Amino acid sequence: MTTHWDRTNVTVEVVDDGPGFPPHLLARLGEPYLSTRAGDSNHMGLGIFIAQSLLERSGADLVFDNLIEGGAHVVISWKRSNLETGTRPDAAPPNAAPARASQAGANRA
Repeated sequence: MTTHWDRTNVTVEVVDDGPGFPPHLLARLGEPYLSTRAGDSNHMGLGIFIAQSLLERSGADLVFDNLIEGGAHVVISWKRSNLETGTRPDAAPPNAAPARASQAGANRA
């Protein structure tokens, strides 16, 4: 795993030395229930789907591919402006009180 950042982007790159992603599934990675272990009763094929969904919610872009010499290669990148709370348009202002859970049932007798 390597990381890189500059004034505009933050990137995490993950490489392994295994066989890589099955070429026929590369274009579909990130779809739910996609698995090469279909017969495994404890495996649902949701891992990459969930990880990708959560990362994309944070503003990340993901790229999946295989290295020529073998091995999976994943690049996750963000615009720094999406990560730095001081510049995000949806971020709470500095020194704002934290959001509180609803008190709807607090006064029940």
